[in-house]
Amino acid sequence: MSRPQSVSNEQLLKAAMTQFWQFGYQGSGMQDLQQATGLPASSIYSRFGSKAGLFEATLEMYVDKIVRGRCDKYLGADKGLLGIQQYAVSALEDPNSHWGCLLVNSQAQISALPAASHSAMRRGGELVCEALNKAIVKAEEMAEIRPGQNAKLLAEQLAVFIQGLLVQSGLAEVRPSPDKVAAMIAQQLGAKNSC
Repeated sequence: MSRPQSVSNEQLLKAAMTQFWQFGYQGSGMQDLQQATGLPASSIYSRFGSKAGLFEATLEMYVDKIVRGRCDKYLGADKGLLGIQQYAVSALEDPNSHWGCLLVNSQAQISALPAASHSAMRRGGELVCEALNKAIVKAEEMAEIRPGQNAKLLAEQLAVFIQGLLVQSGLAEVRPSPDKVAAMIAQQLGAKNSC
């Protein structure tokens, strides 16, 4: 039985996000999406135009809710080095960490994705790099890290490092401990008290 049309797009996108997050774009057929959302294919097409349209809307919501939410929580205002470390560690401690990151997972399949979805992935990456950049600048102002570094380049380096952590997140046997992640970040940033 299908869900009533009164179900909000946000509720439907959350259900689709779970499906895409676990199984990817290619691994999610229309039957899977119908089951996940509770809507018949005709309703999905009516609301989103296509599977690609649903995926694009899902990525946009993921960036706005999940990525921005984590950036605001850990990298906002005056968090500095501790915020950066907590941001990276939180990626491994998230209840859904065994799925990895929807953006990182999607980037791994980029050649199979609809071209319109690339802008959401790019926007998510830019959002993370901007937030990391601000936190690095704050850590430098707080004299937590070595001064005079290229904060923008360090932010991009950390973003790539965190993407690697997210790829490993599904493999508990190779995932580094939170303490080790924090130490690696401290070393990358030239923290004054790093080992």
